[in-house]
Amino acid sequence: MEQAQWMIPEETLDPPEAESFKFPFNPYPIQIDFMKALFTALEGRKLGIFESPTGTGKSLSMLCGSLTWLGKRDEAHQEHLERVVNSIDIEREETNAKGAIDWIQAQHQLRQKREVVNAARRELKYLQNLSDKRKKYLSRKSTLTLKTDKSLWKKNDKNLSGKQDNQKGDKESMEDDLDALILNDDFAPELCSDSDVSDGENDVEQEFYPNRIIFASRTHSQLSQFANELKRTEFASKVTTCSLGSRQNLCINPDVTKLKNLSLINERCLEIQKGSKGKKTSETKKMKGCGGCPYFNHILSEPMDIEDLVNTAKQLNACPYYASRKASKEAQLVMLPYNTILHKSTREGVGLKIKNSTLLLDEAHNIIESISNMYSTSITLGQLENCATGLKTYMQRYMNRFNSKHLLKLKQISFIIKALQKFIGGYDSNNKSQQNVFTIQEFKVEAGIDNLDIYELQTFIRKSKLIFKLKGYLIQKQKIEEKSAELKLKASEKQTPSETASRLKSKPNSKTTKTEKTQLDSKTQKAATENANPTLASPRPQSGQSIIGFAEFLKSLLTLDSGGRIIREGDVLKFLLLSTSDHFLDLLNSSRSIILAGGTMKPYDEVEDQLFQPAKERIFHFSCDHVIPDENLVCIALNRGPTSKLFDFTYQSRKTSDMMEELARTIVNVSKIVPGGLVCFLPSYDYETTLQTYLKKSGYLEKIEVKKKVFREPKGSNCDTILTEYSRQIKNSGGAVLFAVVGGKLSEGINFSDDLGRCVLVVGLPYPNVTSVEIKEKVQFASENFGKDKGSQLLANMCSKAVNQSIGRAIRHSQDYAAIILIDHRFSRPNQQALLPNWILKRFQVSDQFGHAIGSIAKFFASKKA
Repeated sequence: MEQAQWMIPEETLDPPEAESFKFPFNPYPIQIDFMKALFTALEGRKLGIFESPTGTGKSLSMLCGSLTWLGKRDEAHQEHLERVVNSIDIEREETNAKGAIDWIQAQHQLRQKREVVNAARRELKYLQNLSDKRKKYLSRKSTLTLKTDKSLWKKNDKNLSGKQDNQKGDKESMEDDLDALILNDDFAPELCSDSDVSDGENDVEQEFYPNRIIFASRTHSQLSQFANELKRTEFASKVTTCSLGSRQNLCINPDVTKLKNLSLINERCLEIQKGSKGKKTSETKKMKGCGGCPYFNHILSEPMDIEDLVNTAKQLNACPYYASRKASKEAQLVMLPYNTILHKSTREGVGLKIKNSTLLLDEAHNIIESISNMYSTSITLGQLENCATGLKTYMQRYMNRFNSKHLLKLKQISFIIKALQKFIGGYDSNNKSQQNVFTIQEFKVEAGIDNLDIYELQTFIRKSKLIFKLKGYLIQKQKIEEKSAELKLKASEKQTPSETASRLKSKPNSKTTKTEKTQLDSKTQKAATENANPTLASPRPQSGQSIIGFAEFLKSLLTLDSGGRIIREGDVLKFLLLSTSDHFLDLLNSSRSIILAGGTMKPYDEVEDQLFQPAKERIFHFSCDHVIPDENLVCIALNRGPTSKLFDFTYQSRKTSDMMEELARTIVNVSKIVPGGLVCFLPSYDYETTLQTYLKKSGYLEKIEVKKKVFREPKGSNCDTILTEYSRQIKNSGGAVLFAVVGGKLSEGINFSDDLGRCVLVVGLPYPNVTSVEIKEKVQFASENFGKDKGSQLLANMCSKAVNQSIGRAIRHSQDYAAIILIDHRFSRPNQQALLPNWILKRFQVSDQFGHAIGSIAKFFASKKA
């Protein structure tokens, strides 16, 4: 407490006036409210949940609000450090300490003050140097500086080409290359770690972590849109910005990108940087932390999104991946996709430090599902068989050259693979009493692998580069076999005349036609080739790819026992992550503040329970209205149909003839009064098919198409064609109906603005399948860990989030207008209404009379024609 008496507290900032946010145009009142609330949340180190409907300028509000706060916070912090340095006179404090009665206490306090002042001076110097660097970068706007040795580029390019040509050489050369794929005693030192080549500097623990903004969204296209929004503001010329991505998105070396799998891409990149056989030449040593990869050249330029970075790097033969990594350390705004920030291994792989950073996660309505999907994994019996085959072949090749330590680990991995095969083989679909859902520990015991150290094996796989080496061995071995088969085939074609005559004498039928002779020769040739090389007789097992899946599954077994489940289903083993909080905790503890933003964030309790539970006192809510006037939206919950039957689209009732008839009549009536496009969201693909069948048989489809052409969302295929045709139909003829599925491809991220979505129908409440094993486990986990009613609430939340996303497809800008019709009597229940977005609730009405509802909708659209 004595320390608090002399320590100078840092000033808490209040939100500035609207003009201080430097919005590129005159902001709406709700945008000002958003920016001020964001400023308050960031300054207070809060965990924010921000809901702002699509079309309200959320991205610009986030940018201007957060970057305004960042600038003012940096200024205030620097002023605070200067006050600390100037307010404590160390020389006077030393004199006072010498004359103090309690000399020991005085010396202790003097030491503390000296440490505080020295730390403040060091941080001031660090921040000044960082500021100078940033100004230097910003002064280079529209210029690109490539730091590289051109002669070295040519040499490395030649070396790479030579290596690629050499791979096509003789069999002996290929055999020699196999030797590089054996495990080494010191865990493959020739493959440098990512940190060794990150930017030519040692990765040491930083003393100071400056404030910065890390913005994440789900897709690269959304990040590009965000970058374009930034360019509209004056912050574009004042803030250093960087886009981060994985090698899969940024690497431009075809020798690396052809591998497709992320793990193999990472390993191949690191291997190339060491050059051939891991030996650095005097030439490659000239490049900081760089090896034989010709694309490894750093560029310094103005901030770019990922697409710009890749295109520029291709022009300059530079490495966008490492350039962005280096730039991110000094950037004030870092933009990246979800998986880079939410997946720990990926985050560490790109060298991203989040300490003292502010995280803005956009489109965060499905963040829990995103985390769960990132860490959940599965493996099939076929993959395990491929793993066993590949590993056996690899071990046989190098059996006499492994040391005892490596051999033991490989045999343990082989044992686990066989144990998993046996475990899956024990599945009996007819045995209803058989246990097929296990905790982590139960699974280990049942599979007979509980006595093995999974963590140690996982460490061995990672450090020894086993996945990459096994994959490389199998690929190289296949090339050798193909080369051998090619040589034998050529030898068979060079037969002597006597051999040819002998073959002709033995032909089965002298009347064989020329075509039949060709076919026989072809079959004989193919059989000879397959005999010479049995691996060509059938597709080669994808052992290398399968070992990656096995390694991921093995890593999942390190999850806390209560945090996941192993599910046995057919010939598949699945790991289901249940506790997302374990993987979010690191972000929670390290970052300064976290803001989850989206157009429809309700319901909030799931995020609060599963992500923010350890720090609920820091939670901050903000929800704003839409920018449209009230008269531009009508939202009706329709309880009854044209013949006054109660709309009940529960699973048991929705396929009855009464419900199908009532829904068909409703769609016909609504299609007559809605101009432009009508989008009808149904609870499932199965129900969509059933409804289409009914509409055709009953003749209602013809009645609908009198006014509007009908389109259907395709299942499991690209929707671009349908959307293009739907848009063209509306533009040319004025109307169309699009049947889509809640939770399908058209229910998220699609813009049905203006005439594309003048009316949105949502039929029923799409509750998840409660018979699903995964859903059952999630419900049980929620009930056991967050409260008895949380399981049922989870189902309601999953349903409501899907409905809210579908509703959000309409009304995309301030001048837009639309009607939203919710068809099911359950929408009239207060508890269900509470889960709808606030901007919908403000304009929400319940109708128990179909005629009255249709009249209101007709009147609504008539007013827009005036």
